[in-house]
Amino acid sequence: MKELDLSNVAVIGGGRWGLVTCSVLRPLLPENVPIWLVSRHATADRIARGVRRVVDFGELPDPHRTGAAIVATAPQDHAQTALKCLSAGWHVLVEKPFTLDIGDARSVAERAAEVKRHLWAGPVYLFAPYLSVMKPYATGKAR
Repeated sequence: MKELDLSNVAVIGGGRWGLVTCSVLRPLLPENVPIWLVSRHATADRIARGVRRVVDFGELPDPHRTGAAIVATAPQDHAQTALKCLSAGWHVLVEKPFTLDIGDARSVAERAAEVKRHLWAGPVYLFAPYLSVMKPYATGKAR
């Protein structure tokens, strides 16, 4: 497995979740680590300070120097986007849902193994404490 290098981070998808991801990442990463947002839709006024926006995937720096990509596209695009990132040589985190189909999930995992890149699934809601408070209301068991 190739060493993880965070010389750059790319967030693929400029919808609400991609923008939130950028705003959370910026204060967590050193200033010298660029964050790239790939989005046709996000406007400059909605993007966190210090995040660089590109319109096309091909505008990103050399994929082997990018480090890690976070897939924050629409769920139906997760598998295709993750495969594209892995094939380009990036380590990849895929936001939930990982994919919408078990066959797609296997294809993504197999590709990560083939190209010797790290692959993670975004566990955000698995560990969110507020969900335990909301669960009784969602299931109709609130008192």
